[in-house]
Amino acid sequence: SSAFAGKVAPTKANYEKAEAAATAALDKAKSVKGEWRDSRWKKSKFVKYKTPDGKTIKSSYMGAAAEAAKHGDYGKAISWLETARFQGEMGYQQAMGQKDAGPRL
Repeated sequence: SSAFAGKVAPTKANYEKAEAAATAALDKAKSVKGEWRDSRWKKSKFVKYKTPDGKTIKSSYMGAAAEAAKHGDYGKAISWLETARFQGEMGYQQAMGQKDAGPRL
């Protein structure tokens, strides 16, 4: 269930809130080694964003969101931040699940 997608006005303030939520979720995932590569790795090329001048940027979800926001495309940026936040939550749960699993006898 997405807190922002479709329900939130594509404004700078809402972008900043979404960015803070995504960053917190990803930091939490990273703390248990559950961060997914395409969420914010610098070398990630998973997300494509076409800038208003026609250039295509390939980046992580966080990187693409920052690029979109730079061009005032807050709707797209917030959507990518939502995906990054979700990945952070899933990565955290997955890492914690593996940690708790232990050996099977």
